[in-house]
Amino acid sequence: IRYDFMVYQDSDYNWTAFQRRVQVNFFDTKCFISSKEDLIISKLNWYNISQSDKQLEDLKFLLLDKSLKINYIKNWVAKLNLKTYGLLES
Repeated sequence: IRYDFMVYQDSDYNWTAFQRRVQVNFFDTKCFISSKEDLIISKLNWYNISQSDKQLEDLKFLLLDKSLKINYIKNWVAKLNLKTYGLLES
C-alpha cells in the first residue's frame, strides 16, 4: 500500500481543498482523503513541474470518472494558471 501525505499550505485553493476532503474507512480506521477533483488539480500541478509519466498516467485514469465536477476543476486550473495539456478537453 502506498500513500502520500500532503502538508497544508496557506492559500485559498488549499483551504477549499481541505474543506472538500472526504472521510473514508481505511482498515477500520477513519481518515480523510482528498476529493478526486482536488487530486486531479494536485497532479496537474505536479505534472506542470515535473512532466512525470506517472502523474500523466494517473491523470488519464482519474479523468475517466464521469461523475467528476469538471467545472470545479476548470475553475481552479484557470485560477492557478495550470497548463492542462489537452487533458480536460472533452
